[in-house]
Amino acid sequence: MNDLLPLVVLVGPLVGGVAALALVRWSRVVGLTGTAVAGLLWLLLQIWFGGNAFITLWGYDLILTEDFHPILTTVYAGAGLLFFITAWLPQGIYFVPATLFALVPLALTDMVQSVSFGAFALLVAICVLMVAIQGDSAGDVKATLRYLIMFVLAIPLFIVADWFAGHNQLISAEQLFLLGALVLSAGFPFYIWARPLVLTSPPLNLALVFGLVQLVVVYFEFSFLQMNMITQSNLPFTQVVQWSGCVTILIAIVIVVLAADWRQLWAGLLLVDMGLSVLALVVADRETAVALTTTRFVSLTLGGLGFAFLTQSGIVHFPFAKLMGKGRQY
Repeated sequence: MNDLLPLVVLVGPLVGGVAALALVRWSRVVGLTGTAVAGLLWLLLQIWFGGNAFITLWGYDLILTEDFHPILTTVYAGAGLLFFITAWLPQGIYFVPATLFALVPLALTDMVQSVSFGAFALLVAICVLMVAIQGDSAGDVKATLRYLIMFVLAIPLFIVADWFAGHNQLISAEQLFLLGALVLSAGFPFYIWARPLVLTSPPLNLALVFGLVQLVVVYFEFSFLQMNMITQSNLPFTQVVQWSGCVTILIAIVIVVLAADWRQLWAGLLLVDMGLSVLALVVADRETAVALTTTRFVSLTLGGLGFAFLTQSGIVHFPFAKLMGKGRQY
């Protein structure tokens, strides 16, 4: 049964997505359906997994490795949690089915034994997730389009870097790959997509985008660096990445200081964390980066619940300026 797991990972979310799409008119039912599908996938991975699971599909080798197994189980557990919450706090009519469909290319990103194909699968996942990220706000698409454009810019860099690595030009491969990683990690000067997404997206969508998706991205990035035995401490592009992370954190601190409401404050704090992720690319190992991203998911989920409460209370956009002088009244 272990060797069937890659096939289950591909087929299970597709079947669940179709079922959720058919039930999309009933938000609570579709949320619980998504929870059941994600929970079943998590359970099968826990019970059946007994080592590297291998399958060949369309000429490509798909391997569910022992390293990727905990990442995938975390993604399924996190998705199930978000689906359960959306049963009572809907985040958009197509949030559950779109996320389930996107779980297929997200899993392919790190299972397929081709960096170029994995990068393309990641782009497909983001295209599908556009529906979930946008929510029900069909009129304002600028932030979502910025997010998609950043991925469109980064994926060719990954593909060309893979070509350079195949020709043993590791320095050029490292530079291009880390440049693409900067784009996806919202490092300076590519941070322009992160803040608008926080300001316009439904709150729990942020846990999906900056938590679960970034978890897959982080594993993908470090797998490339380790596969090509690129040492992160002695590369010419390392200092550029370090400066990018530091500048991103400084900009985020300015955003926090100048925040005029809760969402702007949340955007600044999240950008600080993204800046730390940029630094982790060159000063930390994969386990540290994965732990940082997992912690971010937990924080964003709890924060999303808080924002949902603030939204229902009508104070999510409450301007901080109105708080000035309140202390003197007591």
